[in-house]
Amino acid sequence: TYHTNSVYNESYLSTYNVTYHNYVSTNISNRSYFWNNLASPLDSWLSTFNQTYQNYVANNISNMSYFLRGYYWANNPFFDVWKLDTNATTECGDGEYLDGSSACIHFNDTVIDINKITYYNATSVQAVIGTIDDGDVDDTKVFDGESLNVSEANAEPGLDLRINFTGVDDFNQLIIRYKTTPNKDHKVVIQLWDFVNDVWDDHDFYIETEFWDNPYIPIWDSTLHIGTGANAGEVWVRIYMEDRGKTIHTHFFDFFQLSLGTGTFASQEVDPLSWH
Repeated sequence: TYHTNSVYNESYLSTYNVTYHNYVSTNISNRSYFWNNLASPLDSWLSTFNQTYQNYVANNISNMSYFLRGYYWANNPFFDVWKLDTNATTECGDGEYLDGSSACIHFNDTVIDINKITYYNATSVQAVIGTIDDGDVDDTKVFDGESLNVSEANAEPGLDLRINFTGVDDFNQLIIRYKTTPNKDHKVVIQLWDFVNDVWDDHDFYIETEFWDNPYIPIWDSTLHIGTGANAGEVWVRIYMEDRGKTIHTHFFDFFQLSLGTGTFASQEVDPLSWH
């Protein structure tokens, strides 16, 4: 708990100021303090500097606000939270801080807001090119190895899988867990639909692999990828392979998720805030 009024012991401060001022006054004008008894090449300049510095210290050291209230960052809103109002009488409780006027904010509330993470699971999937052999969208909501299995088409392009999300307010990350069989080193592009420019934007890619892999894809401007109007709150993701496919090639998708915040993925079993 702290108080913003000037309840500091002024008698002590005055004594301290005088003591420190006398110390500065005695030593700052003593050439040996700077030159260790050697002759100064610029005694006249040093005397002027000493007097100027001494006056500066004397004027400010005796001003209690210089020590107890700090600077008033009136023109910088970032520092408002640290600003001390010398006219305030509000006393904040334990774990709280004054926001610069009369309101007390609990520190933990601020931390919770910063660390809050929201997750969005996919709501539908569609194979535009290729075939869904096993599983459905529910198999992409849990990080458990139970996957949505999609085989390529014997065509060029060989794969076009759409994953849709709904009810999205904002997000800054796309998370995928996948593997393929066999491993043929085909490049598969991960895209998001740009509702502003009406194009598919490339955000990442993966190479076919028989081992589970987990791309974490940062999204820098979500406003381009969240629908409005009739598509309000929708986000469309596409898994696209431009090369010619083969029906014996299968892609396994265990996990699709969008998230907003600083954390990593969470399935519905472990995260109560996960959207389904």
